[in-house]
Amino acid sequence: MEAYFSTKEMCHIFDVGRETLRHYENIGLLHPLINPENGYRNYEYWDVGAMIDILKYRSVGLSLKETGRAMFGSSFEDIVNHLNVQQEVCQEQLMHYKMLAKKISIDMDYINRVHNNFGVLYELEPRELYFVACINPPPDKETEERLKKVFRNCQFFSTSWLFDENTPPTSYWHGIGFTTEREFAEYLKIDGGVTLNTGRGVGGFLDIKGKEKICPLTFEEFNRDVYKKYPKASKETLGILLSRFIDQNGEYHQYIFVRKAID
Repeated sequence: MEAYFSTKEMCHIFDVGRETLRHYENIGLLHPLINPENGYRNYEYWDVGAMIDILKYRSVGLSLKETGRAMFGSSFEDIVNHLNVQQEVCQEQLMHYKMLAKKISIDMDYINRVHNNFGVLYELEPRELYFVACINPPPDKETEERLKKVFRNCQFFSTSWLFDENTPPTSYWHGIGFTTEREFAEYLKIDGGVTLNTGRGVGGFLDIKGKEKICPLTFEEFNRDVYKKYPKASKETLGILLSRFIDQNGEYHQYIFVRKAID
């Protein structure tokens, strides 16, 4: 005797809604048997297999139209080509998550150093950072597209401020942007930014209490301490936002890592 699944069972098995199943039926991807007496759908073995194919093709980015063509209009050569494409997609995803895991590890290293280390200066090994300025509003199409690409890959970037000795003391927008490691910018194919701090550096952590805007004055004490110890340190100061949060007393904090080149 043929086994059938009800609409409710199909929804539960595949974690989809009734509307989704009905839509797949309306566009010809599913063909359930309909009980003429009550209008209930019965999904048989073929429909279960078709549902697996739909979800598989959708998971690799095919549209519903392309999914239908893959299921019902493909030759053997088409299937081989599709598998090659699917393999490439999976390899790209593996690389993406590998790079993202590396980025998270770097960020965790910063975060784990924060507590009880405010005001302490650290000598830093050379690290290539990449800064993309945020111009408001973007003056041209190229800048706009660059920022869109940054926002689409925001897991790799941190809100940052880059100020130099010519920046007005209370300026905010003049120096705001987004920072990541150079290798991630290259992986994401994001250009048009500025490579920073390729030599040794000195850094420290700031706890900015309250929702105040970050400007050169925010880093005034840090810069003064650095110049006492490293008179020839760079005039450029980079602040990287590590975290924003509200503590148990309801006070708002901005944890910022500050870095200056000393070579």
